[in-house]
Amino acid sequence: MITYGTSTIYTSFGKESKARLPLNVRQAIETVTKKPVPEWRNILLLGISGNTADGIDCLLPDIKYFS
Repeated sequence: MITYGTSTIYTSFGKESKARLPLNVRQAIETVTKKPVPEWRNILLLGISGNTADGIDCLLPDIKYFS
């Protein structure tokens, strides 16, 4: 799962999120939040989580995405 603030940008089980895969990160965020990301914001903080091969939930450190 990829999140931006409280908005979920991508999940492996969502139809809508799979449709956002061709978009770049900034466009995907704007689509979900329905607000433009300010042009001056060059660093976007993304939350990442997932499952291990054993099915255990894991949280990864936040990622600073430079756009």
